[in-house]
Amino acid sequence: MKTLSHIRFRTLVLALFAAALLGPTALVMGAEEKEKKSQDTELAKHMEVIEKGMKKLKRSLKDSKENEASAATAGEIKKAASECLKEVPAMAKKVPEGERAKFVENYKKDMTNFIAEVGKLEDAVKAGKNEEAVAIHKKLGDLEDKGHEKYTTDE
Repeated sequence: MKTLSHIRFRTLVLALFAAALLGPTALVMGAEEKEKKSQDTELAKHMEVIEKGMKKLKRSLKDSKENEASAATAGEIKKAASECLKEVPAMAKKVPEGERAKFVENYKKDMTNFIAEVGKLEDAVKAGKNEEAVAIHKKLGDLEDKGHEKYTTDE
């Protein structure tokens, strides 16, 4: 028959063994998370504001009672997108030197088009044209997807 202290000792040994095996994994995972956070650029922060705003609008545009909030959200998106114009996508570093200026020019043109569409959405909401605003929101989602395909990497 095993004594209580023998069982406690055995449990402690197993716990220490597990910690020894899993400890380095946790450290590596923590280092990767820290590295990812350090890679967050100003552009990424603004894009996150846009992404959250687009999700909010998806819900609020359907309800005309939410028009004031929807217009405010559209304004936040427009402001964040305008800030994105001041930034250059990280992917630009990977574009060959001779093509980089054209890449950045296309990015800024696409962001300007996105901002114009957000302005149209904001105007539609303020005018109470929610169905039109929903259609513009869908177009914005398409522009966003195309932009991500062109200007981001999967890393």
